[in-house]
Amino acid sequence: MAEGTPAELRKRFAFYYEVVDLEEGKVYKVREDEVKEFVAKLRGKFEVRAPSLEEVYLEVMKGA
Repeated sequence: MAEGTPAELRKRFAFYYEVVDLEEGKVYKVREDEVKEFVAKLRGKFEVRAPSLEEVYLEVMKGA
């Protein structure tokens, strides 16, 4: 289904969260292991959301 080294595949299919800056209305796609430090840099209110199954499927199929 996919080719590449294990590190490349892990990065390609890494779990991500959407971080929404409620003050500016911007949406950021942030890797799971980077969420904590990314949120620490935001000022004001924010929302962190995991992707839906449909979004994960579309992401996987986009790369196939």
